[in-house]
Amino acid sequence: MKAVAHGKSRWEEIKEHLERAEGRSISDSVLSRLLKALVDSSFLEKISEGRNIYYQIPDPMLESCFRG
Repeated sequence: MKAVAHGKSRWEEIKEHLERAEGRSISDSVLSRLLKALVDSSFLEKISEGRNIYYQIPDPMLESCFRG
């Protein structure tokens, strides 16, 4: 959520942000499951534009909380 709140909207950007923050690699399947869970629970929206997929936080108040 912090990665998306700070402008990381693509899958690759989110993964890179998390790996830097955690100091270790994160498997693709783990990240996919985490993103799917956040989308399914409406914390994130998944936006498809052609072949490009982006994630965003639909609630501006929630996004503001994760920016802080």
